[in-house]
Amino acid sequence: SEKPYGPNAFEVMTKKLPYTLPNKKVAILGGDITYDLLIKASFKEICLKNGWEVILDDTYPYGNTEFGAQLAKIRSEKPSIIFGCITSCDSSVAFMNQFLTNPTNSLIYIQWSPASPEFIKLLGNRANGILWQTLLAYLPTPENKKWVEEKTGRPEQILIKF
Repeated sequence: SEKPYGPNAFEVMTKKLPYTLPNKKVAILGGDITYDLLIKASFKEICLKNGWEVILDDTYPYGNTEFGAQLAKIRSEKPSIIFGCITSCDSSVAFMNQFLTNPTNSLIYIQWSPASPEFIKLLGNRANGILWQTLLAYLPTPENKKWVEEKTGRPEQILIKF
């Protein structure tokens, strides 16, 4: 299931990173495919449960490359986190290029597309600092904690889980 990606990303950005977030505002955006929608919904749910203000919850046609309206809202509200379930490489590269023309002081999370070699090739150094995860969503069950400790020789708490 895709649902654990949202809560896992929220935990890492709000509790694991050595960074003090300037506010409890989040912008959420993603494509209109099931994968994006499920992850966006799980992220929004955990944000609201933890008292965060969702200043943008936008769904756009998959493959969209124009983010002017979304970025206008982001720039006016200045959220601490921009959660982009932007799995189309064309969309994520376009979003980052448009965002970087006038960036906000926000953590940027993008689901899946940063794993694509094309994404890094197109953005180059402009991809530095983007948070992302793919392939698995860590579930902190007793069995998983035991497995991590056996495989790494250390407790899972010292691993950053993406």
